[in-house]
Amino acid sequence: PHAMSMSASWQEFWSARSDAVLDKLLSEYGSSKKPIPIDIRTDVSWVRLGERLTHGMHSYPARVIRLIPILFLNADRYSTAGDLIVDPFCGSGTVLLEALAANRRTLGADANPLARLISQVKVTPITEPVLIDSVERATRQSRELVSHPPNVVNRAYWFTEATSDQLSRLRAAVESEGDSAVRDFLRVCLSATVRRASLADPRVSVPVKLRRDQYPIGHRLNAKMNALLDGAATQDVIGVFSSIGEENAKRIESLIANGIKSPGIVVPSADARSIKSPSGSELPPGSTKLVLTSPPYLGAQKYIRASSLSLGWLGLTETKTLRDLENQSIGREHFRKADIAVRTTGILPADELIRTVHLENPLRAHIASTYLCEMRDALNEIHRVLAQDGTLIMVTGSNRLCGRPFHTTSYLIQMALDLGFSLELELVDVIRSRGLMTRRNASASVIEAEAITVFRK
Repeated sequence: PHAMSMSASWQEFWSARSDAVLDKLLSEYGSSKKPIPIDIRTDVSWVRLGERLTHGMHSYPARVIRLIPILFLNADRYSTAGDLIVDPFCGSGTVLLEALAANRRTLGADANPLARLISQVKVTPITEPVLIDSVERATRQSRELVSHPPNVVNRAYWFTEATSDQLSRLRAAVESEGDSAVRDFLRVCLSATVRRASLADPRVSVPVKLRRDQYPIGHRLNAKMNALLDGAATQDVIGVFSSIGEENAKRIESLIANGIKSPGIVVPSADARSIKSPSGSELPPGSTKLVLTSPPYLGAQKYIRASSLSLGWLGLTETKTLRDLENQSIGREHFRKADIAVRTTGILPADELIRTVHLENPLRAHIASTYLCEMRDALNEIHRVLAQDGTLIMVTGSNRLCGRPFHTTSYLIQMALDLGFSLELELVDVIRSRGLMTRRNASASVIEAEAITVFRK
């Protein structure tokens, strides 16, 4: 199935299975009008888990499980071959990649420039020999070049001098590549190398420096993490880049092997409240039949902070600081004290909760109200770009706000209904070790389930 997934017979098989599963779920929801519990891994049992296409090119926090877009994108009821699929919160491109695999066209955007880079590379087919040649050329040049480290914040804290020297030479070699698509591929490989070569704990998405006593004696990770620290100063970073490049070249080649010849499109747009076309102008009204997305969750992930090491080494923060990039993100947590105030969201239960929380934690109340207000703007923009009778599918998660339930999904459902959407289906999938957030004392909590909501315009 992996090698043949783009053949006509396999495409028809996946479409038939997806439609059958959704027919059953829609019928059940039509009768009960209550959220239906599912296990997406069981319901999409015909898809083999593990390595697939370019999903494994680069790590990224809290990626939507690919079985969700596979289920909906292969269903003819929501889109057909050649239709444009839009994901305004595309992250590292899971939805975009599966849309291409289902013979759809794609357009994605994200506030994180590293996410946009990873997504574009993952959906751009280039033959393996071209990529292997570029990796070998960059590897060879980097062993010969002399280059000074860029101005990376806290570089000496996160990298040994020997590591910084090798990364600097790799960066110079990568940036000398003349073909822009190949250069972006090499940048993604360099980004993956940066995190692996750093002194950050590899098990935590937001960089946390690995300490000698991080895992006590007897812990299963004690020896492994100490070995990482012991070898940090002598590691062959250039060799690591070469290995990553060769592995990723094979992944890109799998796009072509599976019949994907035209690239997807990730626009250089950071704002889901103003979805752009590839030309940079506003995407025309009614441009797409399907928007499938997983918007940021309240307090769930610090995406910019998680990407900070790569952003610095790739030069993606040369004109903006990390805080500037965070300020473009919906769900952000940093605000000036002077900006903190109670904002009205228009959702009565949310506004009552936010006013209560404001009395004890004004910042958390402001974060929550700003998130909902900005998500309303994003939903309004999604409504604008959807064609009449088009579909919005959202993957969302509810959590807690200062110890109180924060029903994100129900708030967003109400917003969508207020905009004129009709709710067609609501599913609930229990999360298994998705790592969706860093726990913050009493101010937030771990998200334990995701909702999949389907709306019709």
